[in-house]
Amino acid sequence: SIDYPEIGFIRGEVKYYIRERIDEKVRFYDEIDSSVIVVKLIPGMSADIFDYIADRYHAVIIESFGVGGLPYYENDQFVEKIEKLIKKGVRIVITTQVPHEGSDMGVYQVGLRIKQKYELPEAYDMTTETVVAKVMWALPQCKTATEFSKIFNTPIGNDII
Repeated sequence: SIDYPEIGFIRGEVKYYIRERIDEKVRFYDEIDSSVIVVKLIPGMSADIFDYIADRYHAVIIESFGVGGLPYYENDQFVEKIEKLIKKGVRIVITTQVPHEGSDMGVYQVGLRIKQKYELPEAYDMTTETVVAKVMWALPQCKTATEFSKIFNTPIGNDII
């Protein structure tokens, strides 16, 4: 994570470690699912983009406004489209477009409603690249949304701090 505290630094050719390194046993996986898309929300965006995604992808990573805001145009269009994705078995992860902030869907009304209703996993302080890789890795290991959320929310290599 870009916000992970420094583990050390280099001065010339001398390496200084200020934190202990974690030497976890390496495990290899031979299956990933690359049917993942990232959607960066923009003002005025229509929720209809999710109809296209529902028929073509196994997972969508939504880059929300701020730390977890989703558009609300005096209707529940985004909530309804997200519900349709969930019913089709598409896994959804909410992240933020804001570096160094981390996601928190509880801050804004629409994000909070969706979080409470569907218990979607959040990326918290993970970078988008980390989220994409983790989702591709987690998809083949899970049969249910609950399994997916559990695996996604398990820290690996300090990806969630």
